[in-house]
Amino acid sequence: MGPTGLAALAKPATTDASLLGGSEPLAEKAFVFEAIATSGNEILARFTMPKGYYLYRDKTSFALVDAGGATLVAPRWLRGQAHTDENFGATTVYFDQVEVPLAVSRTDPAPRAVTVETRFRGA
Repeated sequence: MGPTGLAALAKPATTDASLLGGSEPLAEKAFVFEAIATSGNEILARFTMPKGYYLYRDKTSFALVDAGGATLVAPRWLRGQAHTDENFGATTVYFDQVEVPLAVSRTDPAPRAVTVETRFRGA
């Protein structure tokens, strides 16, 4: 835990290769998600994808679980790669690794552990 007291614990989401991009089934441990507390008011979400897989920006969202009044502000996605998907059309994707800063709005400044949940949705 950092000096500001916010700890973020990653909770793996259910993964579906059709939503994450790729032609073969994705093993649960192959698609890595990490949530790293960078300050008392920010979490860095990091996705690491195996070769040949990619993450859809518009199909990925985040939520805090049991956060005691803390909420996430809109994610600050980095520039991705334009991609035309046969199922979803024109979209933005990320290959290899992407880091997404997540600002946290808190009503209580006391130290607290939170769980960051990733959600992948279909069209």
